[in-house]
Amino acid sequence: MGSFWFFVPAPGDSCPTFTNTYSAYYDGTAENVNFGDILDEDSTDAVTFSMWLKVASTASSNPTPWGKLDSSANGYTVFFDIGRWGLIFYDNDGADYIETRTNATYKDNTWHHFLMTYDGSQAPTGFVPYVDNVAVAHADLSGGSIVDTSSAENFVLGVLNSFGVNYQFKGYMGDVAKIPWVISSGERGEIFNLGKEVNMCSSFSGWSSMKADARSFWLTWEAADFESASGIVDLTDNAYAGTATNMTNATNKAAEAP
Repeated sequence: MGSFWFFVPAPGDSCPTFTNTYSAYYDGTAENVNFGDILDEDSTDAVTFSMWLKVASTASSNPTPWGKLDSSANGYTVFFDIGRWGLIFYDNDGADYIETRTNATYKDNTWHHFLMTYDGSQAPTGFVPYVDNVAVAHADLSGGSIVDTSSAENFVLGVLNSFGVNYQFKGYMGDVAKIPWVISSGERGEIFNLGKEVNMCSSFSGWSSMKADARSFWLTWEAADFESASGIVDLTDNAYAGTATNMTNATNKAAEAP
């Protein structure tokens, strides 16, 4: 693999110009990136999750790219259930929840863009999943009544939670983003058409609103340094920094693109 070009723009910097072909490779073990206790999601807040993923066909039954779930099962997670992609919010130590998951499976060694909107209704009908910019058939599930979905646990990429090695993600991860509103069909098309390494700060019409919001997050991997503490930084004004575990630049920074 060739040399890396790193940049870490400070909050408020102008948009960096880059052409990137990198993604992060997770091997399905305890590899993860830990950002600390950030990005709680209130069940009454609208939100959009966006991510480019290539899930290995040999991944576990429940590979999890995004986790914010504590040991009592409070919080939320973006997951795959036997290859079906979904999002779940938990409350009351896991007894109350709302969930959606796609009917189709995606453990197929193929790049896909996964985007989920949620309208803050505290009902599973508030979820709408899109795969490759197309709304897909899905099953909505619920139990009890959710009120407080906050979690004191850390936000991690690559595993369900930071205190265990459950539901490890296996495959390639491109850009990931959390946008604090239900994006429009036009905005959704913008993100999809930009490709895996989305340059949101120069090409996404909602960037100015997104970058200054504490609930926002946007990460690409061209600046990531897996071998330095806090070496993986999101590009919003928050500049949330993550530290990789069991990952190296040589092994996990992959010249892989859809």
